[in-house]
Amino acid sequence: MRGLKDLSLRQLGILLVALSAAGGAVTSALPAWAAGSDFSTAYQGNPLHDGSQSDSLAPPLTEAWSHAFGHSLSYPVIANGMAFVTEGDNSSNTYGTTVEALNLSSGSVAWSVPLGGSYFWSALTYDNGQVFGVNGSGQLQAFDAATGARTWTTQLPGQYSFSSAPTAANGYVYVGGAGSGGTLYAVSESSGTVAWTASVMNGDDSSPVVTNNGVYVSYACQQTYDFNPITGALIWHYSGPCEGGGGKTPVLNGNQLYVRDSQGDIILNATTGSLIGTFSSGPIPAFSDSKGFFLNGGTLSAESTANQATLWSFTGDGSLDSAPLVSNGVVYEGSGSGEIYALSAATGAVEWSGNAGSGIVGPDEQNVSQPLTGLAIGQGMLLVPTSNGTLVAYTSQTAIAPTAPTALTGTAGNGHATLTWTAPTSDGSSPILGYDVYEGTSPGQESANPVNTSPIAGNSYNVSGLTNDQKYYFTVRALNSSGQGPASSEVQVMPTATDAPEVTAIHPNRGSTSGYKLVLIVGDHFKGMSSVTFGEKKAMAIEISPKLILALSPPMANAGSVDVRVTTGAGESTVSQADRFTYVSHQNLHQG
Repeated sequence: MRGLKDLSLRQLGILLVALSAAGGAVTSALPAWAAGSDFSTAYQGNPLHDGSQSDSLAPPLTEAWSHAFGHSLSYPVIANGMAFVTEGDNSSNTYGTTVEALNLSSGSVAWSVPLGGSYFWSALTYDNGQVFGVNGSGQLQAFDAATGARTWTTQLPGQYSFSSAPTAANGYVYVGGAGSGGTLYAVSESSGTVAWTASVMNGDDSSPVVTNNGVYVSYACQQTYDFNPITGALIWHYSGPCEGGGGKTPVLNGNQLYVRDSQGDIILNATTGSLIGTFSSGPIPAFSDSKGFFLNGGTLSAESTANQATLWSFTGDGSLDSAPLVSNGVVYEGSGSGEIYALSAATGAVEWSGNAGSGIVGPDEQNVSQPLTGLAIGQGMLLVPTSNGTLVAYTSQTAIAPTAPTALTGTAGNGHATLTWTAPTSDGSSPILGYDVYEGTSPGQESANPVNTSPIAGNSYNVSGLTNDQKYYFTVRALNSSGQGPASSEVQVMPTATDAPEVTAIHPNRGSTSGYKLVLIVGDHFKGMSSVTFGEKKAMAIEISPKLILALSPPMANAGSVDVRVTTGAGESTVSQADRFTYVSHQNLHQG
């Protein structure tokens, strides 16, 4: 597939002029994080690091599975029916860690890739189908989340000590490095190219907070920074009374940035960097619904973010040590004894407790003797790394298998078939983690193994490598935390050779009703393209190759989804789930 770099200067000029005339900005901020997602993409759940997850998980919980790695484990990342951790064997004399990808429904290992590097530290983040891992030597690597295929490796320049958990958002991976002063890096998610760097006072340990408008990091002696996420320009710098090695991950709640430091925990105005208050917390706090949850000296307290009044406190068994997480009105806290507590966020009442079988280790942000650890919530699961290297998964006790997907249809293509379906009428009281597609060449004789290698996130799938003029039969099953549901009704598809245009993907597949967003249309048989339409509106478009078109989304009066259709001399592309583009009103497009 050819990239944008293959466009002629004249083609790029046409696009830039069109954007300028429409009032668009090529470097406008992209969405940093979709609030409401049940993925856990970074340390403490999301790019804000606020420990707040939008998830259906609700106590009482039951153990879904456990996987014994036997080595120190990082905080998990959860996305697309998969869980990702790094493990470090600090009992050996060999430095380095390994990325482990597990199927979220069963706990089985889907793939495993060594990260290498110095010491036994590494950390992960996720965005847009890729897992990004950085090791102690500053090698930043990107992996296809479904297969583990390494897509690029970048050695971060200018530093030699790395202990900052990365955060992926805005199309970049943001990470800090230290050794000679400090550096904050922004690296392209697609290519691994370092887009910009910024100097900081000793870039240890602080995982960047990322929004559309800022990248925030905090280092020893309250040295705190806000940079433009696209250009790296310094927006503000709060300078504390000194400088030194170390740092801690900040938290953004509304317009308040919470910075923990040995010189005192402070609250800064996220827009101006001015000091607006103080607080006290050991591990990183969590925030939800105008409440902050702080662990200090083994006591977990809920405070009002409006006036810092203590609403309730909880000591549990006296050994509480994990960074708290909050989801669905429930706060989750772990203990060095292995006990896990689910507390009402409103009252502090214990709604459920259980034991993971071994101690739960609190996060250590100051050392690289093991990966940075922590709890994670996502896609109906609570994942708990323990001190003996076991990852334990919990889910709601009420979860049952989902019902069958409905309305399965198949569209024949040249050597392939595009399947679409509707979600089950019941998800079994646990979020759908994905779908599996089964194929056969006789009615009712589908294979026992799915054609996809990892759960399918959406409601469509393209089955390739088929023989033209051969009849194929397909069914699809849904997965949730309790397992796989029954098969859908069967659909028959017979691939045929065709030269009609076909759309298989839209990147990105959403944009503002004000229009003029650059959109890549992926498919086949685009040669001789005569028009591209979004719904009933014609779009400005350039044929880059027979498989790729670059277009500008036209403005729309109303939000909603439309079909993107390509017309050539051979006809018009068939409407399918893959060609959908969703318009969102400008005020609701970006979160964070």
